[in-house]
Amino acid sequence: MAQPSPTSTQPAQLCITAEDELFDEEFLQTWRREGFQVTYIPFQSDRKSYIAALDAVKHGLRVSEVYAIISFGDAASFCLTHYLKLPNTNKLCALIAYYPTAIPGPASQYPASMQVLVHLANQTVNVHYPPSKTGHKATVVRKQVGPGVGIGDRLALGYAAFSYVGALPGFAEHDLEEYSRIPAQVAWSRTLGALQRGFRRVAAVDLERVWDEMQEDSEASTTTASPPPSALYTPTLQGATGHHPLQDFYATNFHAHRPASMRLQLLSRTVGADRVVDEVLITFRHSQPMNWILPGVPPTHREVKIVVVSIARLCSGDGRLYSEHVYWDQASVLVQVGLLDPGVVPAGWPRVQRVPAVGGEAAAAVLAGGVEGETKIKPHLQYA
Repeated sequence: MAQPSPTSTQPAQLCITAEDELFDEEFLQTWRREGFQVTYIPFQSDRKSYIAALDAVKHGLRVSEVYAIISFGDAASFCLTHYLKLPNTNKLCALIAYYPTAIPGPASQYPASMQVLVHLANQTVNVHYPPSKTGHKATVVRKQVGPGVGIGDRLALGYAAFSYVGALPGFAEHDLEEYSRIPAQVAWSRTLGALQRGFRRVAAVDLERVWDEMQEDSEASTTTASPPPSALYTPTLQGATGHHPLQDFYATNFHAHRPASMRLQLLSRTVGADRVVDEVLITFRHSQPMNWILPGVPPTHREVKIVVVSIARLCSGDGRLYSEHVYWDQASVLVQVGLLDPGVVPAGWPRVQRVPAVGGEAAAAVLAGGVEGETKIKPHLQYA
């Protein structure tokens, strides 16, 4: 991820700071894999010594070079306040705060040149409001962190902040009981994006190119490095975890072992800080066993047309595959191969005239850009 500037031979400097003398080694190692020079600094009660340790990270940086800080807990609270003051932000391009115990008030503004990102868990925080008038005192209000706007839970603050109301403080640290994989990964992706913007860098590798190459070569899509790569084809619970199992899964289900009739058409692609999301039209004649989509079903020799969404999470530092999650409408597949008849409603549902499932019409609607009017989808939920 962190490519040095053209005049530098050093990786981007990243400081991670938290209360304990030792920190989650897996978290530190993940950022090293992304190409950062990682320095860990424990939070200190002696504020002058602590500030000196933080400032030491930027010593030796060249004129065009900058650094970033990822902070946790009380260290995050201190950094959020300390770096509100413009002189303290020299060469600091990004400040990330995980579950701070205190945050600046909603109207607080950081320098536009610095990326600021705050991750808040299900917790209470002290919100510091500056004096409203000259001669007035600053106020502190204790508040419970609640849901934010939309499914992303963005909070209405003067700086980027998100709530993870289903997680507790510590959710991003692998060595704590509070660790929670899903919010940790969401926060990590947001953090990586903020750092990329702060350092004004793109991924060290072209994630789009790497992902395309992986789809043609099962060996390239796996690695023996930790953590082990995984793939999950959710509708059928097919997939594998680990270098050799995943290599075998891709090799036996795709590459040279897919039907000759199979065609793939990319409908859309979104490339993020650490992932590639593909929307793909897949068509094939079910002329051979296909365990990834129809496990245990002998060839029906029927035509199938579906839209598949694939989410590949990759290391932006070296391009290794972390995981692939794949989704599609399995009911549509079953209708097309004759295993599901929408006109046959199970007993016990006398008011339902039709099972709400469609066949190849679903993919056709995507290709056509949608359906004409709301009435197009209503007949599948008719009542007597």
